[in-house]
Amino acid sequence: MRVLSATNRNLATMVGQGGFREDLYHRLSVTTIHIPPLRERRKDILPLVQFFLNRYRHTAPQKITGFTRQFLKRLVAYDWPGNIRELENTIRSALALTKTPYLTSHELRELGSHAVTAERDTGAGSLPSSVISYVRQAIEKNEQNIYDKVHQEVDRALFSAVLTHVRENQSEAARLLGISRLTLRKKLLHG
Repeated sequence: MRVLSATNRNLATMVGQGGFREDLYHRLSVTTIHIPPLRERRKDILPLVQFFLNRYRHTAPQKITGFTRQFLKRLVAYDWPGNIRELENTIRSALALTKTPYLTSHELRELGSHAVTAERDTGAGSLPSSVISYVRQAIEKNEQNIYDKVHQEVDRALFSAVLTHVRENQSEAARLLGISRLTLRKKLLHG
């Protein structure tokens, strides 16, 4: 008989502290494989999303053709305290909620608040201080083209926020931003 077990705890430490039976530990620990949590393996998120999408796409109310960049960006920015099971359930939920043939960040509105620190700092009033901080660091590093780099970063954050708000509708986003749809698309492609 073979037994496969998984835990997020250090059983050897628990045995030493009397929190786990030593005889059971030795029966289970024939081979140990350490797999880091998903938050430490962000490059695995895209293949996992594609796997779960293919596995559960039949459960969606309509044919699903894929997902938006913002959808994937939001998944990569999340810390995944529930690890791969949480990612799997998030994809299943998004498939159940979608009203379009592709998954958008709108379906992720219920995703928890465990965003990566860089993604968390989006509150009102934080942009000017972030820009000044970035500019000071760039000056200290003697970087060139600071204006272009700041402009690109601001555009990226602005477009992401507006596109999320309008559920990835580029025409509506362009209207809200006061630019043409063609200009928005160019900036998204080259940003």
